[in-house]
Amino acid sequence: MMQDSFCKDQIGIDPQVLGYQLLIKAPTLEEKTSGGIIRPDSVIKDQMRRQNIGLILKVGPSCFKDNLADRYCEVGDWVAYSNFERSPEYVGTYVLYYISDAHILAKYSEEDVKKILEVIK
Repeated sequence: MMQDSFCKDQIGIDPQVLGYQLLIKAPTLEEKTSGGIIRPDSVIKDQMRRQNIGLILKVGPSCFKDNLADRYCEVGDWVAYSNFERSPEYVGTYVLYYISDAHILAKYSEEDVKKILEVIK
């Protein structure tokens, strides 16, 4: 299955995502700012948590059913999501979230994500 290998390639593990949940990875930030300032790990994690965008790694079996077809997203999409019911899970240096499909707000192109992340560099 495509999503299984994508998730494992991205974060090194392959959790089973249940129900209406999506597994989303926060964008990875560089250790140094564009001005050469080194960010401590705690600052990097804090900035990653503040972003409400992420890369979909896995999609639960019940996602985008029950009249949510117009919100459809798939593995590999960059999305915006609400802060509702969001708590971080850490796998190595990655910040992950399990987000309900109802909390997906928008899809972004990779180019748009790069522009958004430029603001915090």
